[in-house]
Amino acid sequence: MLLAQTPPLFDVLPRDLFRPLASPNRVHYWRLLFLLYGKFFGSEADLPPAAGWNRRDLLIAIEQLLEDDDPWELEDGESPNSPINTRAHTYLRRLIEAGWLLEERV
Repeated sequence: MLLAQTPPLFDVLPRDLFRPLASPNRVHYWRLLFLLYGKFFGSEADLPPAAGWNRRDLLIAIEQLLEDDDPWELEDGESPNSPINTRAHTYLRRLIEAGWLLEERV
């Protein structure tokens, strides 16, 4: 029977995959994922460099999103006066920790 051979979904997916999408900023994380996918990974995106996308390129895209429209709610110890680049690092780190993006080298 095929069903018996199928591994359970949550044994296959990263443990925290849905954490950003279950946060108070879920709509904003979804917009951010959609933006990053279209710009860097979608069918219309440029081919990635051989070494992969530079972290700074992703941060610039996130910072631009925050500059254009910034309705994000504060979460987990964020300061209301955090600079945009600090917040962009935080959001990118959360996507990496959740398994949406893979960081191969730091």
